[in-house]
Amino acid sequence: MVERFFQDLRQNQLRRGIFRDVRDLISAIAKYIALHNQNPKPFVWTAKATDILEKVTDAVVLAAVEHRHRNLTAWPSEKGANANARAEDRSRQTALHCAA
Repeated sequence: MVERFFQDLRQNQLRRGIFRDVRDLISAIAKYIALHNQNPKPFVWTAKATDILEKVTDAVVLAAVEHRHRNLTAWPSEKGANANARAEDRSRQTALHCAA
């Protein structure tokens, strides 16, 4: 909602504007807000909270998996044949923790 407001402000008032100083910029923003508030429209939320949370969880898990693939090397302090296995275990635990 807020992002949409600022997108409209940028596109409709600021994008092609010429502002000689900060005072001109503030004036243009105030003018846009005044015009916008003359005919306010309530924001109607159409997405279900469960759908949003599911998408966020999926994104977190995906980010953790991608991070794991990029960082399959062992930590510098770890030596030996099992070092990569321990690094993979940490990545898997991080992904599971983020998904919970």
